[in-house]
Amino acid sequence: MQLQLPLTNSTYRFSYYNNLYSVESPDGEMDINDIIEIVKYGYLKDEIEQLRKLDGVKYDSEKKKLPAITLSGIFSKRKAENIVAHSGLIQVDIDNIEHYLEAFIDICNDKYTYVCFKSPGGKGIKVIVKIIPAVDSHEAQFNALERYYKNEFNISIDKNCSNLSRCLLLSHDPNLYCNPFASQFEDKYTPPKVHHSLAEEGKVTYQINITKQHQTIKELLDVIEKNNFDITQTYSDWVKIGFALCTTFGEEGRAYFHRISKYYSKYTAEETEKTYTSLLKRNNGSTKFGTLVYIAKSYGVVKK
Repeated sequence: MQLQLPLTNSTYRFSYYNNLYSVESPDGEMDINDIIEIVKYGYLKDEIEQLRKLDGVKYDSEKKKLPAITLSGIFSKRKAENIVAHSGLIQVDIDNIEHYLEAFIDICNDKYTYVCFKSPGGKGIKVIVKIIPAVDSHEAQFNALERYYKNEFNISIDKNCSNLSRCLLLSHDPNLYCNPFASQFEDKYTPPKVHHSLAEEGKVTYQINITKQHQTIKELLDVIEKNNFDITQTYSDWVKIGFALCTTFGEEGRAYFHRISKYYSKYTAEETEKTYTSLLKRNNGSTKFGTLVYIAKSYGVVKK
């Protein structure tokens, strides 16, 4: 049999970084075959085995030293606006899985799973999915994938993966799965805009400049995510941030709450989800958006 070259896998290329501390120019480029070889055949075996013995702050610090790729494309700098070419791939992170083996098998059997392997921490799954190679539809495709995983597997995926320049940390998993003929995921979903009002029984209605607040939270998140800042180190700050998001954005603030909370060492999607639902029900509108900005600044986060 004569193979048609280049092989199916080799068309997917992306930027490579020696570690997460690299935020400027990438250290090189890789293709999907490089990643499969590195993860499957133990290039990082010693580092990953040591990492999986750690937890908490030490784990968070050490994992940032791992090599990483911007899976969704080639970048001149590790920022969404500096993308050179979209790779046609997206990262799906599934964290802290209770029944790992069952979930891994189910996901490997899915027609959209291109590559699947154990996360660096050993408790989650990294999935690579083929999508439409377009910057303008990237977030809508992630939103559709998020709903797909919830409907198909009852699994919540990490919302941070909607970020175009999101880094995928390389790992070690001799059981890595790859289906080069996986189907391309083409669905898109854009959630409806929610303009939250507190005009409920006995509550005051607040007039909020949604456009300005959206811009501010996006600028703050840009700094938080690029520097891995944890501004939820105390429970009190975490709750105040949640209430501020409830007052300002309502249900739409849920995604922001996850993105902010993610950098706490003991973060879980389930607890964060339940907490935000509770805060929405209890919110009386007294904690405003300025509280969130104040807390962020106290941790050294200054919007651009």
